[in-house]
Amino acid sequence: MKPACVIGFDGGGTKTTAILADRKGNVLAEVSGGPSNFQIIGVEQASELLLSLLTQCCEKAGKPSSEVKAAVAGLTGAGSWYVGRPSCSA
Repeated sequence: MKPACVIGFDGGGTKTTAILADRKGNVLAEVSGGPSNFQIIGVEQASELLLSLLTQCCEKAGKPSSEVKAAVAGLTGAGSWYVGRPSCSA
């Protein structure tokens, strides 16, 4: 089986941390950067930051980005457009 990695992002209004791990959950690299709340900095800037952190993690771990097979992001501001909106009913 070809080696594969996963990456997780924990992003907020002041900093964002990315952790790259192998299939067994061993941490291969961890890097941090600036804020990633897209409602404050915009979607384009937040996306650029996440891509930059992914690249940094891969470089630090000596892995090509093509080995990253899954990503999970917990970002401040995600889902908040639902606040105050009526819910849908079936």
